[in-house]
Amino acid sequence: MLNRINGRNEQGSVAVGAVLVLLGVSLVVGFIMLSMSLASTPADKVGVVWSGGPLDGKHYNKTLSAGQALTNIGILNTVYEYPITVRSYIISLNPTEGDRAGADSVHAVTKDNVQVEWQANTYFKLNTNKMKDFQQNIGFKYGADEQKGWDNMLSDYFRPQIENAMQTATRKYSVEDLYSSQEALLAIQSEVASDLKANINSALGDDYFCGPSFIQGKSGCPDFKFVIPKKPGVPDNIVAAFEENKSSAIAVKTAANGVLVKKQDAEGIAVLANATRAAGPAYLEMKRIEAQKIAAEHGSIFYIPYGSSVLLGK
Repeated sequence: MLNRINGRNEQGSVAVGAVLVLLGVSLVVGFIMLSMSLASTPADKVGVVWSGGPLDGKHYNKTLSAGQALTNIGILNTVYEYPITVRSYIISLNPTEGDRAGADSVHAVTKDNVQVEWQANTYFKLNTNKMKDFQQNIGFKYGADEQKGWDNMLSDYFRPQIENAMQTATRKYSVEDLYSSQEALLAIQSEVASDLKANINSALGDDYFCGPSFIQGKSGCPDFKFVIPKKPGVPDNIVAAFEENKSSAIAVKTAANGVLVKKQDAEGIAVLANATRAAGPAYLEMKRIEAQKIAAEHGSIFYIPYGSSVLLGK
């Protein structure tokens, strides 16, 4: 009888142990599943939630706003984070500044068939009003939520359009315009900024990118900001020719000014001589007396003979 009771006690202990183990496993699994269903976003990024659970299939779920606190996104769902801040694409001869490794530039030909070399900065924002379509059509293709995928996307869609827009605008100006006219550079900046937004979004299939002044939740997609930080690079022989022409122009102007001054001096002397002759001896006598008076007031004494042709003034 005692053995039977001990046997039952042992079986009961095993059963209780098994229940406790299962309960512990369930709690751990439940905690893991719960933690997998919660997500938040940084202050500078939005999150695109895509369902991937065993029950709801793969589809867009919702977009988390920037700085979103922990929220339930569903079990086994994924959040793809994207920046809301102003982004840039830099083309620079400085190997540490540009989006491409090493020195980088865009080559274009002017109206008078001279090849110039451009550096440029493009600033824009992701249109966070269209995150569902962006993720479905572009994000998944490139893995654009990761830096490498984002860079590859910019290289495929932004770079060709920047080059095309700059080359098109450059062909409207002579190399002299681009080298010496600030107005020409500003006009190119404005034209390229407008063309870039239209051309890039046309290639992407929708207005997925807007200018820096874009505001989430509001309508409108402003133009990109496009900046040319320096004059275009011009071949050395062209620069030398410009400088030589500039020096020649300055020399010609200086010589012309000298001739003009001499002409004006001669004309002034002639006018004075004519006026003196017209005034006659009485005018000369008056000036002689005035000169002697001024000299006397300053302690000097000199004599100008009457009838002298010398004319003294103050």
